[in-house]
Amino acid sequence: MNDFLTRALVLAKTRGRCFYCGAALNSRLEVAMGKEDWHIDHIVPVSLGGSDGLDNLVASCAECNRSKGNLTAEEFIRRAPHLSIS
Repeated sequence: MNDFLTRALVLAKTRGRCFYCGAALNSRLEVAMGKEDWHIDHIVPVSLGGSDGLDNLVASCAECNRSKGNLTAEEFIRRAPHLSIS
C-alpha cells in the first residue's frame, strides 16, 4: 500500500479527527496538496510489539502524538482522562 493511500485510509478511519482529542484534521484535498498538520500514530507502538497494519494506526493531531510518546493508546488515555477516544 502506498503512503498516500495509507494516510487517506487512516484519516477516513477517524472521520477526519484526532483519535485522542477529537480535533478536526486537514481534509484529503489539503493532504494531497502536502498541507498536513497530523500524524499517523500507532495504537501500540512498534517498539512495544505493535504492527504497521491499518488496525494499529490512527490519525492524531501533532500535539497528542507528541504528548503520547511511546505509550500505548490505552495508557495515554488513562493518564489524560479529559481525552476521549473517538
